[in-house]
Amino acid sequence: MRVAILVSGQCRTLDVCLPSIQRQVLAHFPSADLWISVADGSDSAQASLLANTGLRVCLLEKVNQPTLDERDYRAKSVGGNFYIGEGLHDRTIVQRILRQAWHLRRVYEWSATSGNDYDVYIRLRPDQWFFVGVQGLPDISPTTAVVPWWGSFDGVNDRFAVLGKHAAEAYCWWPCLDRWLAEGCRFHPETLTKYALMRAGCKIVHTPASAATLKRDESGKVSVRPPEVLPTEVMELQLPK
Repeated sequence: MRVAILVSGQCRTLDVCLPSIQRQVLAHFPSADLWISVADGSDSAQASLLANTGLRVCLLEKVNQPTLDERDYRAKSVGGNFYIGEGLHDRTIVQRILRQAWHLRRVYEWSATSGNDYDVYIRLRPDQWFFVGVQGLPDISPTTAVVPWWGSFDGVNDRFAVLGKHAAEAYCWWPCLDRWLAEGCRFHPETLTKYALMRAGCKIVHTPASAATLKRDESGKVSVRPPEVLPTEVMELQLPK
């Protein structure tokens, strides 16, 4: 089984999170390849820490994330149970969602067109501190999407995933954004991720994996956003017998 681990976005707190990422995720895929594309900036140098994990690094790049056309996407975010961003007045959230989707698709395409013929793709953010890792994963078919059970916000958690090759193509939905919106999907990252996977006929499987999101402010202080657990998610979680 050939595995590509896709790291994209801002490094932020990779220096703090890496021990948990190594222990809870990377150690379970010792022959995996790392594909790393991070936003250039004050914290981008942290990406080099991933070169010391023992995995083969196929790509390590720092890119300037473009300013993307926001069109009428905010208007298309209405109608669900959950807002995008930190409420109605978060004026930067549309650009952040677009850049995350653009960047994930970029690193996915680097790996998918490399000729390595990967069977499994792992979506990994550098700012996740894992409490529970990926031990005990089910078999990954081309259409399997293994995602966290929490933080779904009526869709699919978009911070971590273990994906078969067809599921990975769907999960990295950036090229299809306008098409999915035209079909009636909300502009909401978790909703879009679920819609894209379902549209592609993928099987969504929930994993017990859980992680907090760690951020660092301008003073260097690290804040912790714990996993968001909704009552409906607890009811749906299928624990091993």
